[in-house]
Amino acid sequence: MTQAPSPAIAQEGAVALKFLEGGEAILFAIRPSLWFMPIVSGPVVLAATVLAAAVHFGGPRLSLELPPYALWMLWVIAAMGRLSFAGVQWMGRLYVLTNRRVITVCGLTRFQVRQCPLAKVRGVDLSAGPSERLLGLASLSFRVCDGQEALGQWVNLARAAEVRLRIEEAVRRSGG
Repeated sequence: MTQAPSPAIAQEGAVALKFLEGGEAILFAIRPSLWFMPIVSGPVVLAATVLAAAVHFGGPRLSLELPPYALWMLWVIAAMGRLSFAGVQWMGRLYVLTNRRVITVCGLTRFQVRQCPLAKVRGVDLSAGPSERLLGLASLSFRVCDGQEALGQWVNLARAAEVRLRIEEAVRRSGG
């Protein structure tokens, strides 16, 4: 018995349909893990925290004559603004594997589409930075026959090893 796809998967597939060529079928369409948002926002939030703490605890030399709650409200606004922007980035990022190509789509209204025929893919490398390892995530990068990394990376993927195997299987089936 087959299981119906979740609404999120169905939505991603619907977006991916816009980029198909005749006779092409989607094998899967995924987005980065939701951890993408705090991971990409981390450096900005950390910098805002250090700055707010320096002003708050820095004594009279760094005082801005603000009440303490105002300084921390500015920090909250900066952190939430960066997380919101990361949410928009996450919504505009889609990774698609078809029976012919690997496709990376970025953007919400003006799409930046990077693609590579499966026959040109020579390998898929899995890597994980410290924050990804901590969260059980990884990123994939593609080696292509002409030596260029045409797709960039598929970042912050949950079950990245499984995704890698599915891509390698599709490459083998395509004769790449």
